[in-house]
Amino acid sequence: MESVRDELTINNTERKPSIIFTHIPDLYDPYKFDPNNPKQSWVLRQDARNTWDQTIAQNPLLKGVFAGHFHSQDRNDYGQRGNLIPKDPTRNSDLPFIVCPPLASKFQTIDQQTAQGLLIGTINPSSNAISYSITFRGFSAKP
Repeated sequence: MESVRDELTINNTERKPSIIFTHIPDLYDPYKFDPNNPKQSWVLRQDARNTWDQTIAQNPLLKGVFAGHFHSQDRNDYGQRGNLIPKDPTRNSDLPFIVCPPLASKFQTIDQQTAQGLLIGTINPSSNAISYSITFRGFSAKP
């Protein structure tokens, strides 16, 4: 986490907006979600969690985090998922986590519609605003 923090510090000095790409989003995993025992998807050492929460996620030039996928078959679990944000008062709620759907049908039931697809994101160079669209394909989970 320190190297990510240091890169963002350099970008701040140069006034460059940044985005981060990560495999797993720092959100509740709907595939494994248990309302009686909610856990975030990231399992971090405490020092790494503190670096993320206190410096990286609070960086004003960090415009968003594009994350890989869950294995949920519910298409509503992809995009910017406010309902999956952990309820933590110290969390920067302005930092969007944008979750991409999977291409594979891993853990998705073959007799139901899958959540396979693509996410295309853009960043407006004049406003630094992030926008995205998700295209779900009619893939079958059958091999």
